[in-house]
Amino acid sequence: MGSSSSCPDASADPAEYSQEEDVFVHLRTGIRVWAYALDLRDGSESAVLYYYTDLRTFEMLTCQRDQGIEVLASAGKELPKGLGHGILATRFSPEHWASQEEVLQSFWPGEADGQAEYCVPIMCAAASESQSNVWAITLHGGVAKARPVEGMEDGRLEAEMLYLETLERSRQLGLARPEDLAQIHQLATELKRKQRLKAAERFFREALEGREELLGPSHRDTVSSLQALAEVLQLQGSALEAERLWRRAVQRLERSLGKDHPETLRGLHGLAEALLEQGKLSESKEYFQSSYQLRKQKLGDHAETQQSLDGLERACRALLEEKRKTLGPEHPETCAYLTILARLLHASGTKRQLQEAELLYHEAFEGERERSGYDHPETLTHLTCLGKVLLAQDCVAEAGECFSAAFARRRLGLGLDHPDTQESLRMWVQVLQDLGRHEDAERLQAHIWSSRPPSQLELAWWPRLEVEQLLPFQACQRRKEQDLRTPAAVF
Repeated sequence: MGSSSSCPDASADPAEYSQEEDVFVHLRTGIRVWAYALDLRDGSESAVLYYYTDLRTFEMLTCQRDQGIEVLASAGKELPKGLGHGILATRFSPEHWASQEEVLQSFWPGEADGQAEYCVPIMCAAASESQSNVWAITLHGGVAKARPVEGMEDGRLEAEMLYLETLERSRQLGLARPEDLAQIHQLATELKRKQRLKAAERFFREALEGREELLGPSHRDTVSSLQALAEVLQLQGSALEAERLWRRAVQRLERSLGKDHPETLRGLHGLAEALLEQGKLSESKEYFQSSYQLRKQKLGDHAETQQSLDGLERACRALLEEKRKTLGPEHPETCAYLTILARLLHASGTKRQLQEAELLYHEAFEGERERSGYDHPETLTHLTCLGKVLLAQDCVAEAGECFSAAFARRRLGLGLDHPDTQESLRMWVQVLQDLGRHEDAERLQAHIWSSRPPSQLELAWWPRLEVEQLLPFQACQRRKEQDLRTPAAVF
């Protein structure tokens, strides 16, 4: 046993390292990696592991590189949880990390006073097919062997063991305390933040079981652990179990806090997400819609309100695709979800969403026109919506074509005083004003009012005419007598 020349990782990009005598310096993290490897192999299957440490231990290991077992014995220590005497290593080389701090905080706690400035590659007997991230390298009968630490592959090993030992000791004494469980929940939260989800799941389960036993199932801390466990399960793709946990959490929160409490609505949103991942689209849509409406009432234009709106959009998009496949593009249910999705995208208001809403409204308009005819109320509703989304994108002239066509057909089919006709008229006049065609807008309204006096509603919204032109009906009559005709470009 001794040392052999070693690149930090055979698959590593050489540009990530510079070389200084017997070390490779990883440029991004500054970690110095020994250019050789401590060879502890005994002829059986082997693996290369990486031991992060400080300068003192690094020098001790590398200066006595021909005495591998002795070096390991002197550098090692008694590991927790009965793992024996040795060191803890990881299969991740320096290029895996963004910084030394990430080595220490995100995954590997380091051995000597929390330092990870140096790294020693170690070749030792190990099961090469194992994908464990954390390994204990220990001595057995004068032979060094590495074995995966089961259940710890995604965690901050020593800290996790310490928390577990604290909990187990408290349970053995019958003195499990809320503080212990809070520590375990906090550790799981940190693991989840660092995307180490299996370890986070294990500790959230520990916290949940302990809190249910100690605090009761309806306690806020218990429900917090329940929600957190549901979230981490969902992130790992276990949507069915997550759904069951979310349902339990929502039921408890509704009883204790009420249906419109922000925490309850978070649970409702989480349940909707779990249902969506399983393809339970209709139920998911209903929960997203409930959470959106309640958040809109309770929170207004809040980030969580937008979160529910985004979820509702995704559910409707999935439902639309499902209806297109199962019922066909012309089916009424397909068309209904087409319109719903377009309205959601329009309400969201980003450039991309407005462009997609325009395409969907156009598809809805063309489809309804073929099915029901141009003058059908639903066709003209789609046409008006298309005009509005064009206006939101500053396509003013194109929007005007939609509003003028909708007004002309609604006037013939529904009458001048119908609310839908009046809506088309208002939107058309707005477009004329936006285009700077104030005289055309004025003459259009004068033409309408030549047959009847303006309504109170019209007086309220009519934008720019002088008051004396609006109030007396005689003013409209005088315009008629003077034969002020509306330009062809307006009609």
